[in-house]
Amino acid sequence: MLHKINLPNFEELFKKIFAFQRQVLAFACDTTTSLSAEGTIVQNEIYLKFSGDLGVWLWGKLWIHKRDDSWEQSDLQKGLVKLIKAAQANRTVSLVVLDAFEHDIQFYNCFNNPTFEFCYKTRLNVPIQEALKDLMPVFYTHLLEDGFPQAVHGDTKSFKRVDLVSEFWRVNDSLEVCPACDSPRPDRVQRPVGKGKNLRLETKIYGNLDHFFPKKKYPFLSVHYVNLVSLCLECNMTFKLEEDPVETNSIQPLVHTFLPYLNPAIDSIEVKVTRNEEGVHLPNITEKDGTSSPRIDNLNRVFKLEARWHDKLRYVIGTIRDSLSGEGRRLRRRGGELNEQDLKDILEDMFVEYRSSPKGKIHYGILQSSYLSFAIADEAEIAELLTQFTGL
Repeated sequence: MLHKINLPNFEELFKKIFAFQRQVLAFACDTTTSLSAEGTIVQNEIYLKFSGDLGVWLWGKLWIHKRDDSWEQSDLQKGLVKLIKAAQANRTVSLVVLDAFEHDIQFYNCFNNPTFEFCYKTRLNVPIQEALKDLMPVFYTHLLEDGFPQAVHGDTKSFKRVDLVSEFWRVNDSLEVCPACDSPRPDRVQRPVGKGKNLRLETKIYGNLDHFFPKKKYPFLSVHYVNLVSLCLECNMTFKLEEDPVETNSIQPLVHTFLPYLNPAIDSIEVKVTRNEEGVHLPNITEKDGTSSPRIDNLNRVFKLEARWHDKLRYVIGTIRDSLSGEGRRLRRRGGELNEQDLKDILEDMFVEYRSSPKGKIHYGILQSSYLSFAIADEAEIAELLTQFTGL
């Protein structure tokens, strides 16, 4: 992830969700769990393993009530049934699944550990992996989307995906850009809710939650607060999609990534602007020492930053040049004689302003400061800007 971001204040709540997920996994992997003659979950077994309101709520989530008043299995039940069958076909797997789950959800404590590996990928056989790939994402797509009830997490209010998005931007209120690409943050719209004395303004944030580690490739992390980040729609729905931030068969998966919340790229990378023989400006991301690295390659591969910033850089340079042209006209109207040093002074002032601003406050601020640094030091660029600045 590019920018520094703060964790939403839901750690304790998510620990209770993890405990519920583990309880569901234990139920599915228990060799005494049986299915009905029709191959569905047995209600009494749910009520036996999940007591009180939790059992009632979970049983309701296993079924979909159709318009014709019939019932069909929900995706949650289908995933559970698939895991139950896979576990019964391999009766030694139950403890392995639970251990793998417990291990993988602790990944954030191991981001500097070069020997860390995700057990889902290394310890589970293919049938179990496929079953978990169907089951675990449902905790996000259905349960978190609709809301986890008090019976799961203990709070009086249902906890939904939109609550996590709202809390993310509350604790990152000073961030004005997408954490992954430096473009404008998701839109916020205030709308009236309620009537009469109960009328109030509610802020809706039009931002998606992105799974840094994709939920289909890392099912245990489908509902993990360190794996969920609110990004702009372009990052989430167009560019990143299901890209794995870890290269296939990487022997140091976490060391070679910029993990959200824990290891932002912004303090470790350098973004330099160059100009090729055709006069096209190009952004280049490197480590601070100017070299490439696996984590730089992964950052670029996942978010396509250099490719996307190529076009954004054209826009940034255009706005800077327009600003210089305007400043030049203003000074000429006052009768001043403009020279190269005047131009460099203005560029230096702009550079200092961008560099001194908190990171993440100015849209495309990374590209603006990088271009200004390039322009100040490049004689050919200065000569071209001087023509616009002086109007000659």
